[in-house]
Amino acid sequence: MIPTYNESKNIVNLVPLLDAQLRKTRHPYEIVVVDDNSPDGTWKVARILAKSYPIRLILRKNEKGLATAVIAGFKKAKRRLRRCDRRGLKSPARDDSQARSRT
Repeated sequence: MIPTYNESKNIVNLVPLLDAQLRKTRHPYEIVVVDDNSPDGTWKVARILAKSYPIRLILRKNEKGLATAVIAGFKKAKRRLRRCDRRGLKSPARDDSQARSRT
């Protein structure tokens, strides 16, 4: 899950890296992008990326904040959530023991 606000320049690089690592797990996956109505065009960039990558897009127009963005992403995710922080980009994503499983 990628909560975003003004991340148009970063998401372009992050999504392909994350996708490459998740593909190595050989499990079905989706990348959840939760954008808080970024004025820098993050939503537009995410929509373009969604044409090439398995991205579930969530646009929040009236809410802001990391914690509530993460909660919104958990609620909308269709697949089991996996955690991948900066260190995780160097190795396959790990199961997040606190993540709710969704099938």
